[in-house]
Amino acid sequence: MNYLSGKAEHLRYDTALERDWPIATGIIGGACRHLVKDRLDITGARWGLSGAA
Repeated sequence: MNYLSGKAEHLRYDTALERDWPIATGIIGGACRHLVKDRLDITGARWGLSGAA
């Protein structure tokens, strides 16, 4: 959260949409979802919510 708060000036989706700039949040979110799933599904690993963050 601190990272996003520090980059708030760069996260102007309204401006990007007005200027027809591409927003890749779906692609990035999908990649993150798969990376987290791969990490948590490692055979023999024991992850709790605190260790996964």
